[in-house]
Order: sequence, then C-alpha cells, then structure tokens
Amino acid sequence: MKKYCKCGCGDTVKNEWSKGHYSRVHNNWGHNPTAIENSAKTRREQYKSGERKVWNDGLTIEDERVANNGKQVSKSFTQDRKDRYSKIMKTNRLDGTVPTLYGKDSSRWQGGTSPLSARVYASNRLYSDWKYPILKKSEFKCEKCGDNKNLHVHHDKERMTDILKSFVKDENPVEKVVDYHIYSKVSGVVLCKTHHKEQHPSLNL
Repeated sequence: MKKYCKCGCGDTVKNEWSKGHYSRVHNNWGHNPTAIENSAKTRREQYKSGERKVWNDGLTIEDERVANNGKQVSKSFTQDRKDRYSKIMKTNRLDGTVPTLYGKDSSRWQGGTSPLSARVYASNRLYSDWKYPILKKSEFKCEKCGDNKNLHVHHDKERMTDILKSFVKDENPVEKVVDYHIYSKVSGVVLCKTHHKEQHPSLNL
C-alpha cells in the first residue's frame, strides 16, 4: 500500500515525510503570514537592486550547469507528478490563487514574437527555400536516430526567438524573417519530434 507524505503534497514516501517537508507543517515561522510577506518583500527588493540574483540568470543550455539542472528536473518530474501539478495549478488559476497573466504581463513574453512566429512557420517560401533543402540534404531522416517520420528543422546555431526579435517591429516582418533565413543561410538540422523536444523541453512540440 502506498504511503504519502504527511504534509499533503502527494509524494509517495517510505516513512512519513518527503525530504525537507516536515518543516512545512512543524515550522512556526513558516506559518506566520506577516513573516512570510516580509521575507518575500525583502527578496523582491534584493532582486530589484541586484544584491540577490538567480543563479542561472543570463545563462543558456550551452552552460553545463544549466543543462545538468534541466536533466535532473526532467528525471524527477514523473508523469504522476506532472498530473498532480497540473491539477493543482488548474485549481489555483480557476479560483484566482494564481492569476493568469497575458501579453506583456506574462513571464513568457518575448516582445510579441509568438504571433509572428506562427505566421513565419506558415510561410510556403520558408519551407520551399529554407526547410526543404535542409531536409533533402539529410535525406529526410533525423540526424540523431535516422527516423523519417515527424521531422522538424531545428535552429542549431541561432535561436528563432532572437531572429524574430530582430524583425518584429519592421514593416513586413514575415518577409524579412524568411529572407534572413534564405539569404543568410541560417543553419538548421533535421530532428524527429522526440529529439527536437529534447532541445526544447519547456515547449509543447
């Protein structure tokens, strides 16, 4: 019979608590609303002033520490945990505990590149003049495993987001982005859906 952590998080345990979860319940300071708010306020001020920084601020997956951290998080985030987390977040968003932020208020705001991205990827010219030659060169096979189904062309040197940001405010940005891919010979590699997802673990590919 499964045993669950007594703090109510839903983690399965051998004894009574997941590591570090005892203090979630038996911690007078941690359950003092005023102390929690003051601590959060102090941290916000420290981040704003630069006194405190997120350890991976400005780093990308090219940094070994970031890559390893992502792999460890991915391993620990089992399907069961994903389902429970999704359920909790859905409940919290519906009842207003976690506000749903849109546009510039969203943490994923990229300067308005999402709508532009969709229009660029829908361009026939991007496919015929940039994607197709790369697919043909790879003989329509994933360069990692050789699969010939669900193939994607992955930007392996320049990030698509950075390219879009360069043209998002231009007139006719779709044409500019497509032209840039073609005439600058933007590098791309062919990956199947599975291996492409490994490059973008946070995206729903």
